[in-house]
Amino acid sequence: MSGLTKRQEQVLHVVKTYILSNLYPPTIQEVSDQLSITKKGIVDHLQALERKGYLTWDRGKSRSIVPVDLRISFEEEASIGQ
Repeated sequence: MSGLTKRQEQVLHVVKTYILSNLYPPTIQEVSDQLSITKKGIVDHLQALERKGYLTWDRGKSRSIVPVDLRISFEEEASIGQ
């Protein structure tokens, strides 16, 4: 993943792994707990990942952090099931 810092890669990996394991996105607190980074630090990394186009995130909703590549996969599955 070019253009990402090591920490950004770790945050993105934790989010993807969580979603693939649980079938729903993690909260900021859950990402924070896994990486031992403050919630503010996680928010900063999520904002950077969003700016760089790696994920989408609705700050007004809990569990809304979704990597772009997984969002495409989920949308494809939903359209196939219709």
